[in-house]
Amino acid sequence: MEPSSAASSDNEAVEAPALAPSSSDGEVADSVFGRFSALMKEITGTSTDTKEASTSTSPAPASSESNVFKEENEPKQQQADLKPRTYVVLGEKFDSAHAAKERIQRLLWLSYRCGFEPIPKSEDGPQPIAFFPSIVFSRSTLSNLNNLKSLLDKEHFTSDAGWGCMIRTSQNLLANALLKLNLAAGEAHTQEKIIDLFQDNSQARFSLHNYIDAVSGEPLNIEPGQWFGPNAASLSMKRLTEKMHVGNTKAAEVTIPFVYVSENCDLYDDEIEGLFVKEKRPLLLLFPIRLGIDQVNRYYYSSILQLLSSRFSVGIAGGKPSSSFYFIGYEEDDELIYFDPHLPQVVESPCRMESYHTADYSKLKISMLDPSMMIGVLLESMKEYQHFKLECSAAKNKILHFHPLVTTAAQESSINQSWEEVQGEEDFVNLSVVKNEEEFIDLGK
Repeated sequence: MEPSSAASSDNEAVEAPALAPSSSDGEVADSVFGRFSALMKEITGTSTDTKEASTSTSPAPASSESNVFKEENEPKQQQADLKPRTYVVLGEKFDSAHAAKERIQRLLWLSYRCGFEPIPKSEDGPQPIAFFPSIVFSRSTLSNLNNLKSLLDKEHFTSDAGWGCMIRTSQNLLANALLKLNLAAGEAHTQEKIIDLFQDNSQARFSLHNYIDAVSGEPLNIEPGQWFGPNAASLSMKRLTEKMHVGNTKAAEVTIPFVYVSENCDLYDDEIEGLFVKEKRPLLLLFPIRLGIDQVNRYYYSSILQLLSSRFSVGIAGGKPSSSFYFIGYEEDDELIYFDPHLPQVVESPCRMESYHTADYSKLKISMLDPSMMIGVLLESMKEYQHFKLECSAAKNKILHFHPLVTTAAQESSINQSWEEVQGEEDFVNLSVVKNEEEFIDLGK
């Protein structure tokens, strides 16, 4: 698993953390192949002393958290289950795990892939061989010898295992936003069209390849193998959707929204209305934010849950230290539920749609959530924007700030009105304060 930008003590303006270890390729290869040989002995049955690898061949997210859909046979757990539980999945509420499972199975899930179109390494960037252990100790990647051979390429990346989880979680968010917008065309047909846009090759508009290319220049200068953070992910999504929309708002038979990025979580009524008039298409609002220093301040807990419970939510790409997850809702009021992208799967041609769905999800206590995240909200009209604004105002949301006009924003700040509640807490971050010039990146460009 790779650290998200939050876990790498990110100055958010510079999304890419330190490069891979500086060991020579030969030294790394010796260590890697020693571990690989031990694993191959275990797989072939020539050694029975090696401890079984913990990775699984089934497409279920790897997580130490409990899975709500496994059979619960423990008496204490059965007693706890007698109490009705509430599940929320992207704005929809369910009173049973079974009903929530059916909804989750219809969502799209994108995870690590191995054996994709090679991405050349940068001369001074991370080395592909450094991530080999993240790939080889997953049994699902050893089923094809040609795939294994491609993973030994020292000059190209053919897998994102070990470094691409924030890209995958942002792809999850975008893919499910597209699914929500385009379901009227027929679910099976629509899903195939959407997944085509996320295939791992340079021709697919929202591929991992193009995510990297979109931020390879200024202002972030991300290189293959470097970890993304919320800023890089949101900037990639904005630039890629803009390119796709040049002269065609129904590109690839899929309606694509206009991506609006707000780093300080300010929304201006006149600006949003102007975008709907100008773009004549839905808006995907992205908020790449940090809600604390080392952890999310409790001050924001209710606001996070409120956003996930909104019918306009398309989830949150965030996680816990060292991992990025795609949060799709919560169980009760203290456990977030999420898709885990950290299972490497082999690229298949033609692609197998079953590998983009899962009935399994994991849970994470909201207190363990990393403060760096990207929140997604999908709005199809100015009327929906007004509804969303009313929802947030009624819930006294402390993350988003609404202003009638751009020119009045300087005099208004919903966060400052409640400053007394949190001024003594170390992990409080005032979202209404503009970052200094060294930290601020204008993602609107």
